[in-house]
Amino acid sequence: MDRRDFLIKSVIGALGVPFMGACSSFGSVSARDFKLGVFDTTFGGKYAANPEVLEIAKSIGLDGVQVSSKEKDYSKPFASPETIGRFKAEMMKTGMEIASVAPVAFNEFPFISAENAVKFLNSSIDVAADLGSDALLLPFYGKARMNPKNGAPMYEDKFKALVEKLKEVVPAAEKKGVMICMENSISADDDKRIIDAVGSDFVKVYFDIMNFGHYGFKAVESIKALKGYIGQVHLKSDAHDLSLPAKNPEEGVRACIDSLIEGGYRGWFVFELHGFKKRDLESRMGIVRTNTKYVRSL
Repeated sequence: MDRRDFLIKSVIGALGVPFMGACSSFGSVSARDFKLGVFDTTFGGKYAANPEVLEIAKSIGLDGVQVSSKEKDYSKPFASPETIGRFKAEMMKTGMEIASVAPVAFNEFPFISAENAVKFLNSSIDVAADLGSDALLLPFYGKARMNPKNGAPMYEDKFKALVEKLKEVVPAAEKKGVMICMENSISADDDKRIIDAVGSDFVKVYFDIMNFGHYGFKAVESIKALKGYIGQVHLKSDAHDLSLPAKNPEEGVRACIDSLIEGGYRGWFVFELHGFKKRDLESRMGIVRTNTKYVRSL
């Protein structure tokens, strides 16, 4: 409890009114428990792994950025020392943080089967730690998809292969203090089965509130099932303006955020746009700014 909450509690107690904390539904929860970021490619491919995105994020009023990988040559690390140095300099200049890193090339070169995949993921873990982040997004879309169709269980052979591969990188993740957060098309139950089989607190789910609905699962129901298993969160919807009703997540963004907080989630909410037709930077900044104000209002 900070000084402000202590004073509020003292005054309300003196009036004989029960103290319910900062939020009666969730106990003492405040904006300090959360940070807002944006996925760099939200502003276009030009900003992938580009330190200039930090200044854009600052101008919107965000706390930081999720950094994607450009490199598809798995014989090379996630980012060069020069790129890391530029990011550090820009972080110092802007005061922005790195929410997580995202080796998105794993969609085209699946982590389960790609040559040098473990080496590349280990280099991604190193970069995350070097930039002060405790999370990494490991994607499983496109060629890396783990189930045959929406709503279906994952392939059993891929389950076994993935668990073995994750066990290879877990020691590096634990040493560096970086969570490996899987973003994929499978159910909460399959995600939990993978994590339990690996047996490490440093393997989690990267929960995208739109994707779970898109791939045939209920977002809020999945959030509740994954209590304690979620490492970081993408906020997006097919309405783009997060305050508006959407097909995905059909329960609404507010319901998803409430369920996450009720389940004990504290940390980053990272904005992402998918299917947003306006390509110009000004429009993309505008919708992220609108969503930033909306989420902060909650």
